[in-house]
Amino acid sequence: MLKPGGCMLLILPDKRFTFDHKRAVTTFNHLIDDFVRDIDETDCTHLDEILSLHDLSMDTLAGDLKNFKQRSRSNFRNRCLHHHVFDFDLLIEICKHLKIDVKFKKWIAPCHQIIIAQKPSNKNQLSVK
Repeated sequence: MLKPGGCMLLILPDKRFTFDHKRAVTTFNHLIDDFVRDIDETDCTHLDEILSLHDLSMDTLAGDLKNFKQRSRSNFRNRCLHHHVFDFDLLIEICKHLKIDVKFKKWIAPCHQIIIAQKPSNKNQLSVK
């Protein structure tokens, strides 16, 4: 929750440079659906997709496929999976939906998508870049 004039910092992995690079970007409608249904971190909806598309060569801590499956099934405890996959287009769509103004957007190595957004103090100030 942001008060008028409040800022939000988003730092999310860019799938192109992570073990998620084979996965599709999550759709905005999927995120809205998850929100409406009050889906939490115990949800395993994406587990089959993750198990089949996860690039183990980019996640050495996951070990082999057997260990990765075991670790993934305990994700609520270890939080090693990405339930959703984001790109800048999706992040900007989220900001537009929330009616917050993107003030800064930058990609920073090795894999970070960074956005700073601000809730307008006046409804007429919204200008997503």
